[in-house]
Amino acid sequence: MPTADFEPDDLRVEETPTGWRLSLDGEPLVTVVGQHPVQHPTRDLLDRIMDEFRPFPAVSINSLRQIVEPALQQSYWLLGFQKTWIDDGTDNVTQNFTQELLKDPIWFPPPGQLEHVRFHAQTATLRGWLIESGASLIDAQRISIPDFQGMYADPDSPETSAASEEFLGTVAVLRRTFLELPPERRAGVVFLHNRLDGALVAALALASDGCTSHQFAETVLGAHGLNVHMPDVVKDELPAAAKECIEMADAATAYAKAYRAGSPIERLLSLIKTGEASDVEFKSTLRFDLKEQKNNRAMTDAVVKTVAAFINTSGGTLLIGVGDDGTPIGLTPDKFKSEDAYLRHLYTVLTNAMGPSVAPLVNAQIMDHQGHRIAVVECCRAEEPFTVHKKNGESLFYVRVGPATASLNDHERIEWIRRNWPR
Repeated sequence: MPTADFEPDDLRVEETPTGWRLSLDGEPLVTVVGQHPVQHPTRDLLDRIMDEFRPFPAVSINSLRQIVEPALQQSYWLLGFQKTWIDDGTDNVTQNFTQELLKDPIWFPPPGQLEHVRFHAQTATLRGWLIESGASLIDAQRISIPDFQGMYADPDSPETSAASEEFLGTVAVLRRTFLELPPERRAGVVFLHNRLDGALVAALALASDGCTSHQFAETVLGAHGLNVHMPDVVKDELPAAAKECIEMADAATAYAKAYRAGSPIERLLSLIKTGEASDVEFKSTLRFDLKEQKNNRAMTDAVVKTVAAFINTSGGTLLIGVGDDGTPIGLTPDKFKSEDAYLRHLYTVLTNAMGPSVAPLVNAQIMDHQGHRIAVVECCRAEEPFTVHKKNGESLFYVRVGPATASLNDHERIEWIRRNWPR
């Protein structure tokens, strides 16, 4: 297929009605994997692709408008890979998770004592992540499961039965971890696993922020029997295999970050990772009491108080469906018939408590996070004070004091209003 060479700066990132695209002479380019348009709702990913090609003197583009040289397996390649295999779940890991997991040499520690000690040291970070995830690092040579029997496994022994059950539990945990990742991170996992002859567990840890690129490389090389101990900073004496692992891990991480950059979901992830603060609050539910296992007006009151405090202070974001520790719970416990019904109920309780003028100060939307639906309630600072009116006739005034909501007495309320809304 004929190709033509262009300078990287001949490529352009252009705005479209639905986002941004990468083009040449006003015509869109397509991915080298799957021939998908190189386009995205936000610009950051396209800028990332441009930056990856800029160090080269030329890029070769064929008649299909694909960039064929340099053949980088970075963001341009990963975008096509994700759209072709990951988005519809036809990749090998999604289709055959257990079989692909057993290709990882991490499950097959070396037999020699010295080699085993080295293996144990180089996989320490990964073992820690597995334990935190509720999984284990098990010697697959001692298990017997459908379609696989380890070399030292005795199907009739209690030891083999216990090890096999523990391994299947670990498979379930890791499979759920994989499926709950957003598609751009799953793309990185499958890419690293396939390119490195079975690095699925380390790739999952990397995608889940359970290890750094250096720790990923150290684990992968240790699983393959290469004794390489790496500091946090790459040194010139690192072997080529270590540098290649780090570069691939960095490419997958950078792609995932650029894919979400500037998007609402990126802000959601950032809020959850940062934790509760003066302008961020987590609530498990809108109306259902998880301890009492029934609807409880106190749950709704807590939401109203938080919104009132945000708009009376400096604004903020309330996430409903998230535990105090950032664990996603979702909206299912509240048992609304639909998400529209959920949002209508939220706005109704807010306007009933503070009046209809509160509605323009609140923007609520529902987003996906790790397989759960989360309500993201953005609250603007009000230009006048808002009081919460309770059914018993009581009126309360709430503000944020650090990461907590506080109710002010009459004297404190007058002073707060004087300072924040001077006449």
